[in-house]
Parts: sequence; structure tokens; C-alpha cells
Amino acid sequence: MNGEKIEKGFTFDPKKGIPKSDLYSLEIEIYSLKCDLEKKLTNGEAELNYIKSSIISKSENLKREADECVQLLGKAKANVDYLKNGL
Repeated sequence: MNGEKIEKGFTFDPKKGIPKSDLYSLEIEIYSLKCDLEKKLTNGEAELNYIKSSIISKSENLKREADECVQLLGKAKANVDYLKNGL
């Protein structure tokens, strides 16, 4: 039974208090929600660490590729200069 169903069927009688079955149902629901949130938080940290390491790795690969492109561009410019001056 979820909280909304309990709430709709609940009429408070101060002489009786809150029925034990309703309290127990709420405690179970709250505990379940708490466990789910804790699991998401725990898994979230691992997921963020994975994303972070993936970003760092891809960034390093892109930097290496960019450095290679700069070297190739430098060689290409030197070849162009050589061909211009050699002809």
C-alpha cells in the first residue's frame, strides 16, 4: 500500500491513535525509498568517476592527435617553403 492510499483512507481519532498497520506500511515504504536513494547515490559516485576518467582519456587522446596535426602542418609548411624557394 502506498502513502496516497493510506492517506485517503485515514481518519484520525485521537482516542485510538494511528493504526499500527498503517504505521508499519509507512515505515516499509520510507525504508524502501531510503534504500533506493542510497543505492542511487552510491552508484552515482561510481558512474561519475567513470565519466570523469573517460573524459580525461578522450581529452589526452585528442591532445596527442592535435600535437601530431601541428607537427604535420609544420612539415607541410616547410615543404611548401622549400618548393617555393627551390623553383
